[in-house]
Amino acid sequence: MKKGNLMISNDGFSLEGKPLRILSGAIHYFRVPRDYWEDRLAKLCACGFNTVETYIPWNLHEPQEGVFEWEDESDFAAFALLAQRLGRDFFDADEELERRFGCDIPTFFAREGEAAFRAEETALLAELGKRSGCVIATGGGCVTRPENEPLLRQNAAVIWLQRALDRLPVAGRPVSRCTTPEALYAQRAAAYARFSDGTADNNGTPDETVRQILEAWT
Repeated sequence: MKKGNLMISNDGFSLEGKPLRILSGAIHYFRVPRDYWEDRLAKLCACGFNTVETYIPWNLHEPQEGVFEWEDESDFAAFALLAQRLGRDFFDADEELERRFGCDIPTFFAREGEAAFRAEETALLAELGKRSGCVIATGGGCVTRPENEPLLRQNAAVIWLQRALDRLPVAGRPVSRCTTPEALYAQRAAAYARFSDGTADNNGTPDETVRQILEAWT
């Protein structure tokens, strides 16, 4: 979320101009083993809370005058970054299109054709790209329309997730089933590079991929 989007007035809070009801749960990071932070934050979100409350115990961080502790369970910055990462809204463009179509993408392709699908995809990206403070996942084919590039850049950095071609799924992907991943990559690689602001390797664990995305983004 960008700074300045959260506003306070006599009537309460608003976020991006919309009324916001803050539902806050408390986690004292220094009382929870660091390895459990992500699990506890995820459970907080699953309970319906949209805000995490904590406090900084200065007697912990400065046990002696001039001696500061910010490591392990005392690493408040790491806790705050993790909370921020987990707190972002996520949109999968393909899933959203299927919801709006009322059918899966292969069915829409068979019924309407690829050109109609790409037009719907562009309209959706124009809408999603106006949002702030969220993560948007797109299908690889969005780079085939140059007009999608400025739509994705409206409020965001674009990160190219790079994965071994033999590990890419083809089920439910009409274009991939008509050719090979190698042929598609050869056709689209230059566009992927042009659209992206950075890259992240997506062959390791989810945590490793997230770390690389954050490094590329910041």
